[in-house]
Amino acid sequence: MVSRSLGGFVVLVTALAIVAPGPLYVCALAVFGLPHVIWELGFLRSRYFARWPVGWWGVLMLVLLAHAALRALAWLGKVSMEAQQVLDLLALAALMLAVAAAPKGAGWPVRLVALLASGSVWAALEWGRIGDVLLVLALLHNFTPMAFAWDMARDDQHYRPQAQVAGLVFMLPLAVVALGAVGGWPASLTGLGLGWLDGQVPGLSGTAGGTLRAALLSAAVLAQCLHYYYVLKVLPRAEEQRTGRAPVPYWLRACTVLLTAGLAIYFVQRFGDARQLYGVAAGFHAWLEWPLLMFILCSRPSRAVTRSNFSTATG
Repeated sequence: MVSRSLGGFVVLVTALAIVAPGPLYVCALAVFGLPHVIWELGFLRSRYFARWPVGWWGVLMLVLLAHAALRALAWLGKVSMEAQQVLDLLALAALMLAVAAAPKGAGWPVRLVALLASGSVWAALEWGRIGDVLLVLALLHNFTPMAFAWDMARDDQHYRPQAQVAGLVFMLPLAVVALGAVGGWPASLTGLGLGWLDGQVPGLSGTAGGTLRAALLSAAVLAQCLHYYYVLKVLPRAEEQRTGRAPVPYWLRACTVLLTAGLAIYFVQRFGDARQLYGVAAGFHAWLEWPLLMFILCSRPSRAVTRSNFSTATG
C-alpha cells in the first residue's frame, strides 16, 4: 500500500514537474539538497559500515576526501571545470579499483564488475566522453534509493512491500520519458519566475526541441524529488525501525538545518557558485554510493552485522 503522505507527495511533485520543472529544481536543490546528503550518509553508515573492515573504508574515505578537496578548489576557481570533470572520473576509477581489491568475502562477481567499470571509466576518458558519462551517472544516482530499498527487502521480508512500492514510484520518471517520446507530454513553463538566474540552471532556455526535451527535463526533476523524499523520510525511518536508533542524530540534524539556511541564501545571491559549493558534498555522497551499490547488486544477500561478528559473516 502507498501511504497517504507518499501518494500526496507523488501527485504534487508530478504536477509541478509537468508545469514548472525549473522552479521545482531550484527550490528542491536549495532547500533539500544538503539535508539529503547528510541523511543519506547517515543511512549508509548505519546500514553498511559494519560489513567491511575499517581499513578498507579508510581507503574509500581517502579517495573521497581527495575528490571533495579538488571540487572545493574548483569552487574557489583554482581548478577549471574541464579539469574537475576529468578528476571526477579518475576518482571514480580509483573507487572501482578499491572495490576490486575488496576484503575477503566480496566474491569474484563483485571484483569482475568493478574491474570492468574501472576500465569503462578509463575508456570514457580516452574517448573524451566525460560529460556524457557524468550526466548519465547523475541521472542514475536519482534511482539509488530503489536499490537500497530492495537490499533491505532481501535481508528482511518485512520490507518487501516497501521495496515494491519504491519500484513502482521510481518508474514514474521513465513513464514521463515514454510519454514525451510519443509526443504525449505538454510543454512546460520551464523558466517561470527564474529570470534572475541568468541562465545558470540547465533547461531554462525554453522548450526548443519539442515534447521529448520537455519530458526529459520533467523526468529528471521528478526523479530528483523522489530521491529526496526516500532519502529524507522512507529509508531513515526503515533503518531506525531496524536498529532502534535514528541514523542521523538530533544535533547533526539541527546543524544541517542551520547550514541549509545559509546555503539557501547563497543560492539566491549566486546560484551557480552555490551549486558548485553544494557539489563538494554531493559528489562525496554520490561517489560513495557506487562502491556500495556494486556489492549490493553483484553479491548474495548479507544481513547487516556488527563489527564484532564481521569475521563470521564474511569468512
